[in-house]
Amino acid sequence: MLHYRRFREGKNLLDPIQKQRKHYATKIRNSKGQKQCVGCEKWFDEKYFKSHHLTADKLDVRCKECDTFMRIKRMYNISRKNIELMIKKQKGCAICNYSADLFPIWWAIDHDHSCCNGDRSCGKCVRGILCSYCNRGLGQFKDSSDILIKASKYLRGK
Repeated sequence: MLHYRRFREGKNLLDPIQKQRKHYATKIRNSKGQKQCVGCEKWFDEKYFKSHHLTADKLDVRCKECDTFMRIKRMYNISRKNIELMIKKQKGCAICNYSADLFPIWWAIDHDHSCCNGDRSCGKCVRGILCSYCNRGLGQFKDSSDILIKASKYLRGK
């Protein structure tokens, strides 16, 4: 299954599936007491890693940011570079122009649910990057422009 996916994505089937590290390697720290992320290979304090019950040090092997981008890539089929370009082009949130400097913590990928129903997206139906407030708002209005127009009229007192 994994090899077939790698074949479909045009990846070299002979490359290692993931970076292999010894089980004890997760406990290794630098002179400042920092842990190395396997994704970006940068050194961070332990607070930048989520907890993980299967590793020797009980911390994830990827920093929170790399973990977030890996999840986004898997769910929405969009790369980190494309996300950063979209945010720059939008000048923040696509709706309210909220500052772009809080990414990826307070940001959400907005996609057309009529194209890809469910947990995953094809990547072609990604409409933009929204702050978490605007994303939740659209979700509460069921992605309906009619309901949003009615809500706008209501707010204006009409």
